Amino acid sequence: MDGRTAQFLQALDGVGADLLVELLSGPRRESELTAALSRADQSTVNRRLHALQEAGLLSQEAGRHRAPGREWQLNHAGETEGLLAALLALMDAVATRDHEERAEVRARLRLARARQVGLREVRRGESA
Repeated sequence: MDGRTAQFLQALDGVGADLLVELLSGPRRESELTAALSRADQSTVNRRLHALQEAGLLSQEAGRHRAPGREWQLNHAGETEGLLAALLALMDAVATRDHEERAEVRARLRLARARQVGLREVRRGESA
């Protein structure tokens, strides 16, 4: 895997994804982004913004390096939106599979409990 892809994947945790979603609506100041993300403090937001910038996804308007109030923006908004949509679809598929696996485990657990109390399994079409 190339270095930029690795940087991107490292920066794309929950806070990184939330920042990308916030920036889809347009450029925002760091203070606005921090206020929008209730689960992250300013330091975490700052680190993630710079990590996403290093990965090539974000840029910051020109100005002095540490000047407050400079806006962050997505470099590739359309592709970023597509990526986030694909990630959500993937997570929905994983959640569906997880739900199905848990349902199977619950069924096996019910069967094991029934066997403990001396009940036998009755399949459809059989009479007890």
